[in-house]
Amino acid sequence: MIFSSSSPPIRRRPGEGRGPRGFTLVELLLVILILAVLIALLLPALNGAVKTARNAAVGAEINQLAQALASFKTRYGDYPPSRIYLSEDGNLQPNVRNLYGPVNGNAGDITYAQLGQRSIAAMRKFFPRVTFNLGTATGNWYDFNGDGSPTTASGATQQYILQGHECLVFFLGGIPVQMTLGYGMTGFGMTGFGKDPTNPFTNGITGNLGYSANRQAPFFEFVANRLWLDPHGTSLIPGYLDSLGNATPTGNPGDPINFYAYFSAYGNGGYDPNDVNFVEYDVSGTGPVSGTGPGPGIELAFHVAFPILPLNTPPTPALSPVPNPYTTTLTTPFTANGAYLAATYLNPQSFQIISSGIDGLYGVGGQYAPNNTAEALPWDTSSPTPYNTADTSIRVRERDNVTNFHNGKLE
Repeated sequence: MIFSSSSPPIRRRPGEGRGPRGFTLVELLLVILILAVLIALLLPALNGAVKTARNAAVGAEINQLAQALASFKTRYGDYPPSRIYLSEDGNLQPNVRNLYGPVNGNAGDITYAQLGQRSIAAMRKFFPRVTFNLGTATGNWYDFNGDGSPTTASGATQQYILQGHECLVFFLGGIPVQMTLGYGMTGFGMTGFGKDPTNPFTNGITGNLGYSANRQAPFFEFVANRLWLDPHGTSLIPGYLDSLGNATPTGNPGDPINFYAYFSAYGNGGYDPNDVNFVEYDVSGTGPVSGTGPGPGIELAFHVAFPILPLNTPPTPALSPVPNPYTTTLTTPFTANGAYLAATYLNPQSFQIISSGIDGLYGVGGQYAPNNTAEALPWDTSSPTPYNTADTSIRVRERDNVTNFHNGKLE
């Protein structure tokens, strides 16, 4: 038998013996398209989850502030006021002119004398051994703002009015101390009140005139880099920004001022809408919130939203700019002192804390009607305010506000 030494040729299957085949251009484009669709579907959910978490953090912090206010009431017998007139010599001058106004024949607001009486009543209740007078200097010095000086640069006694956001920090935190936080940042530390019952308003700056190390701890631990001075204020006592990440206030048009707004009911349901007044700008930064007038950029209220100092300076007209304490009933026009008529307030015996939400805008406040963006404004068209009642977006900006009387956002 004869065998051939040659072997038959090896037949390979198609594609056998070649390297791995790559994706075609069409396949790559299809994968990219699928990924893009998935990302587009996931991003809104992720953004919503982030916003929900941030709002929840603000709500939790508001609850902590509410607990601190309850602790303050337990110690001192009442909640802090949301507007107080302070003079570092203890003399609250009985100036009879109005804080704001008059406007269009309307008295506008209470007088300095009335606010002085309210302030003396509160401070004597909280600090009964401290001397305060209406019209007579006490001969003492109370370093409320912790700057180590009883006078201004011109030599006048330091006098100022704290609005609600500043009252919240002052009464829960005590005397402020400006701090350097590093990286060019500054902030405040709150040092509590001194334990001397005749003068708890000593500062906490070592070596400063009026320094005392014997102090009570603050009721609330404020985050130093979120304590900022109101650019329209004069007190050197900061307000507290919420944690939603809006721009820090510089006084420039368009900068949101997202301090926690605080309104006190003064124990009897008597909220004062003028206790917190901010100038609110539109989100474009081109000017204040729109109202009547030549196009956008018209301010939502008459003009300023800050205390008028020094006391002998004529006031600029203003009637309760934003925000305003919330009610459960439709409000009617202003009374002579700027209050609402026939209003039933939320939390009538305690307080309201209001965050402006992620948009940094409070809205006008007033009647709270959930999920209704077309409800009436808190004042009618006959009142001396330049609100455009057809502009329902003024109320829409309130819907992301976070408060102590509603679980989550107002919407």
